[in-house]
Amino acid sequence: MPKLLTATKISPLDIFLSKSEELKSKGFEVIIPAFNNYDELFTVAAEVVGREDISVSVPVAVLSSAPGKGKAFREEIIYPIRSLGYRIVLLPGDKAEDSTKELVRAAAGMGIFDFVFDPYKGEDILFRILNPATLADMGSLLEEHKRTEHEEDIKNIKKNKNRPAIAHWLREVIGWLLKQKESQMSSDVCSSKEEEKEDGTLKNSEIDTLTGCYTRAYFEKFRPPEKYSVVFIDLDQFKPVNDILGHEMGDRVLAAFGQTILENIKGKDVVVRYGGDEFVILLPNTSRVDAENVVANIKVAWEKAAPDTGNLKVGFSSGVSEEKETLADALKTADRAMYQIKNSTRQVLLPALQPVTAEAVVAPGEPNLETPLQVTGKVLSTLIKIFTTVILFSIFIWFSNSFFKVIGVKIPLLEAIEKVLLNLWKDLLIGFL
Repeated sequence: MPKLLTATKISPLDIFLSKSEELKSKGFEVIIPAFNNYDELFTVAAEVVGREDISVSVPVAVLSSAPGKGKAFREEIIYPIRSLGYRIVLLPGDKAEDSTKELVRAAAGMGIFDFVFDPYKGEDILFRILNPATLADMGSLLEEHKRTEHEEDIKNIKKNKNRPAIAHWLREVIGWLLKQKESQMSSDVCSSKEEEKEDGTLKNSEIDTLTGCYTRAYFEKFRPPEKYSVVFIDLDQFKPVNDILGHEMGDRVLAAFGQTILENIKGKDVVVRYGGDEFVILLPNTSRVDAENVVANIKVAWEKAAPDTGNLKVGFSSGVSEEKETLADALKTADRAMYQIKNSTRQVLLPALQPVTAEAVVAPGEPNLETPLQVTGKVLSTLIKIFTTVILFSIFIWFSNSFFKVIGVKIPLLEAIEKVLLNLWKDLLIGFL
């Protein structure tokens, strides 16, 4: 008969579990120990194990974290009881608290995967007692922790959707002050304030609310100066981020990238969100070489500012062109230069590359290469196959070793492999958390 040690010090929960007909129907004997400290609880837990063959019937302990006792709770009760062979159902506390996250990380490192955060949800705790957590459950918990960590950033993005971003307003103020001091140069570039409304304000349709950059509609009406350079930028690995991590993370990447560009340009430079993950920078009175230096600075800044997207690191490809007969011609030239490097072998190997000039050409007879999306799809497919194989192999080893333990046979090789796999999963889970 399996033993259930409910040591939560939460009377309503202990009573609920002791009276559960479902636990009785599964053969559980519910024990509510009387204890005043961790040593007494460990003594009771050891006595229960001493009377049972844990290879036949694994005892379960329901433990509730004591506020402010995180480290002591782990070292003096969780680890000792876990070492006795108990499967632990842990009630770690408020999942929004840093102390709870730390406790979950430590518990996962001990092979504890059964967590219920609300200690008063008896039905949830009962379900977890009867249904041990799986890797899928841990995956859901990890995703939830990731969402919690990014919640504030996402809220800030949504909060600013009805007005231009702060960096954009700062750019406008600085640009206006420069125009006042250098009024003799105002004819060089068509100012957004002079070009649009008479009162100097911008139309809502001219600012992309997510990134703070100008919209494509604004850019199509823009009159460039006589001398300028234009940069066409396309993000790399952005679609996998959207598809795998979700559109909220995709929005966060776009917002952060737009702000990174705006923070690394001059007051008269124009930044446009040209498409979904495409950006255009128009640099008045700037040579191609200087434009490439601007892009290089943006690349360095983006490596520091890019949101954490795990293995799906988002870089960007860029093409640069100096002024042509029309702005549209210059943009097409920069676009072609960008796609040339994006489709090259080097782009397959590296997610973010140095910008190339418009004059770069493809060597005659160069074979067609797979697109980055196709390569990314193949890589993800291979990773999923490898991950699935490791999971199935881990489950096979665990069940095999458990089976031989039940029948009293000890196989050192199986135990050694199981230990290696356990350490592997422990490192992976701690890394994700």
